[in-house]
Amino acid sequence: MFNATWLPDGENDRLQWFDRFSNALGGAAATVSVAAPEVVATRADYVWYAFTVQQVEVFKAELRERVSYKDLLRDGPIGEPTLPAPSIGSTSFPVPPPVAPGILPRLRSLVNRIRNSPNYTDSIGQDLGIVPPATPVAAVIKPLAEAFALPNSEVKLTVVKKGFKAVLVETQRAAETTWESLGVKLRAQCIDARPPLVPGLPEVRRYRFRYMDGDTPVGDYSSVETVTTIP
Repeated sequence: MFNATWLPDGENDRLQWFDRFSNALGGAAATVSVAAPEVVATRADYVWYAFTVQQVEVFKAELRERVSYKDLLRDGPIGEPTLPAPSIGSTSFPVPPPVAPGILPRLRSLVNRIRNSPNYTDSIGQDLGIVPPATPVAAVIKPLAEAFALPNSEVKLTVVKKGFKAVLVETQRAAETTWESLGVKLRAQCIDARPPLVPGLPEVRRYRFRYMDGDTPVGDYSSVETVTTIP
């Protein structure tokens, strides 16, 4: 149980906080006697924590997709178009080496050291987010999504919908610099089956996602997912 008032309770809110903390830590490290390797290790802890949380959500969506696919094959209705079998594809692991268990105990111990440092100030605490905010901070609404290359230049897109009925999908291909809409998707998974700009060659594609509230986009865009197609 981690009841530190500076640490959000919800896992997604906690990740947003941890991202901010691990990015800001380097600026205060020397003042509060945190060594450079600890700064790097703390960022690696965040990266792997975020990855594992995302994977749990992705596989929940995968399970729901497989149940829907099974039910469709079993019950119809007759006349529905044939859909490709669900496929996860390959997963890209984070760049830092895997971290040891105990991310949150390490984090709490580090914050306690920082707050007990003789050079610690409230200003540093505010910058690091380890002082409880005077007013509640609005939660960031940002989709978790992944893109996987499939054969025949297709790309499988998976997004965690978190109760939203629809998600806006935008894309860039090759050297494009403007975002093109792929439309509003109602399912947690879809296939980008567009042929490549140059037939028969691999193609770099970038995707970003945003939740929809009715006809209105809400919250932030997801992180950009980049894949190279397989001809």
